[in-house]
Amino acid sequence: ISLFAAAILLHANEPYEITVASSAFEITEKQAPFSTEIFTADDIKKSNASTVYEFLNEQSSVNVMPSSGNIYAQKIDMRGFGITDGYQNIVVVVDGQRMNNIDMTTQLLSSIPLDTIEQIEIIKGSGSVKFGDGATAGVINIITKGKYQNKLTAFAGSNNSNEISLMLGYNTDKFIINGLLDESKTDGNRLISADGQTDNKSQKVGKLGVEIFPTDELELRANISKTKIENKYANGMTKASFDSDPSGIGMADWASQYYSENLIEIKNNSFGATYYLNSKNKILFDTINEDKTNDFITWKSDYETSQKNLQYNFKTDSVKMALGGNIVDAKRIGSANETTKENSGYFASVEALLSDVATFNIGVRSEIINYNYKSMTQNLSKDEKLKAYEIGYNQILNANSSFFINYNKAFQAPDIDRFFTYNFGTSAYEFNGYIQPSTSKTINLGFNDFRKDNKLKITFFQSELENEIYYYSNGPWSGLNTNIDESSKYGLEFFDRYKINDIFFASLNYSYVIAKIDSEDEGGGAYNDKTMPGVSRHNATINFGGDYEKTSFILSHKYKSEAYNSEDFSNSATQKQKAYNSTNLSMKHKVSNNLEIFANINNMFDVPNGFWVRNDTIFPTDFERTYFVGLNATF
Repeated sequence: ISLFAAAILLHANEPYEITVASSAFEITEKQAPFSTEIFTADDIKKSNASTVYEFLNEQSSVNVMPSSGNIYAQKIDMRGFGITDGYQNIVVVVDGQRMNNIDMTTQLLSSIPLDTIEQIEIIKGSGSVKFGDGATAGVINIITKGKYQNKLTAFAGSNNSNEISLMLGYNTDKFIINGLLDESKTDGNRLISADGQTDNKSQKVGKLGVEIFPTDELELRANISKTKIENKYANGMTKASFDSDPSGIGMADWASQYYSENLIEIKNNSFGATYYLNSKNKILFDTINEDKTNDFITWKSDYETSQKNLQYNFKTDSVKMALGGNIVDAKRIGSANETTKENSGYFASVEALLSDVATFNIGVRSEIINYNYKSMTQNLSKDEKLKAYEIGYNQILNANSSFFINYNKAFQAPDIDRFFTYNFGTSAYEFNGYIQPSTSKTINLGFNDFRKDNKLKITFFQSELENEIYYYSNGPWSGLNTNIDESSKYGLEFFDRYKINDIFFASLNYSYVIAKIDSEDEGGGAYNDKTMPGVSRHNATINFGGDYEKTSFILSHKYKSEAYNSEDFSNSATQKQKAYNSTNLSMKHKVSNNLEIFANINNMFDVPNGFWVRNDTIFPTDFERTYFVGLNATF
């Protein structure tokens, strides 16, 4: 009996050899000396997912959970860092732009329409040499399409949810131009007031991009985009209220509000160029500027971020080399203060073909982080100098199989929010004190086996961390940001897909993770040798699908075992994070060459899922059966 496979969802006759772009230079998946999950545009299309978050949750090993119920700003986690802070240990990159923020705002992946994506690369326990700060768990690299398909998508479903998206693309031998308009909204599924108001939400995205090829050696690219998100999300609720009705009104917060509301507006522009010196040398340059406003009920912040990336690639028949540098200059402007974080890093990476079947790579990165905080009464600054290393080896065993071993040293510099704590008594932020950067040392040991009807990946990993960053809570409205002295994470990742016959396939993506607090002085030793809260030991995504003539379907199930609630570092709380279960069915039918219809049912068995922050503070998520139906029209 063959092993079930991970949700790669490839056509049977397509090659399994996919090029990975997340390393310093392109490399085939079988040769990669690190753990990967690669999803192509075809995989994304077959999944019938409607958002990046939905796709990652249903098809990958990444854990996804709405941030306090906010579906447009969801948290992501992998390899046992926990859903609370895991997103800060993953670098998310879209076409070279870092999506990580300088404060505790999550990466806004909802602003990336799923239909625009060509490939998603999940690099686990690696990537720190090229991407630097925050890649302690790994990297999610998203590459969008060169030319958009001319396509109109529309769907509607539960809770008066609907979306309409228009993609346009045109190309000649000398240029490509793309345009996108996307709008979605929902009435929401939770009450936020006694008069029947619900947590309604909406998002609008517009994008225009162009690529120009003035000569055979030169590629120029430019993009502008704008995103607007209006969002209401209900507060957490007690367990008794959750068990009675998870769609009900939550608890009042410290300001006597039953919900949060915010408006996010993002304006982005970028310019880049690739110049091919010859067949063996090329230079890549990109500059990206972003202005963002995050406006809540009680406070507002403006953000200005500038990114510059420069990379030189050189290759011969047996050696590939990449040299590069990155500068990220980010600023948050509040009503009475201004905080900046500037990252300046450079790296070098070399890959050598030792023989026809053996590949060796080594890389190093140095990065300087400058912090500055200015207010009417304070002017604080701090510098950090950090390094990352990586060394890996891949041995091709035969035509189908390969083995790899990889060592990675990574770091996470604190975001600017970690230096401050909110005082609910004075309604003001107070200086928390500078905290140490987190560092990790990770070993990956993996095996790949790629065949026509089966794709298998197995990875064992172990990470040792110093100064892992977390929030020490000593009450519902009090605590401080600090470091865990020593912690560790280890486990097994299993990723495999089996094509049953010309119609059906089955798949499994499973991870077993143990995350431990080895020693920590906060809590008077009560945290020593405890399990990291918010980390499920067992995580699985199971798929069964088929494609017959004009109709296809996927039946999937996502499972995450119970865990300690996200603030239970002493493992002593009476309420645990409940196991997550969601079974989803999607179907698609091709009516003609230019028209297809689709339908999805999510959480078919109406399982009441939620996110446990602490005892009697639960944020319901994916707690009811929902559906949507829609169409795709190409022209």
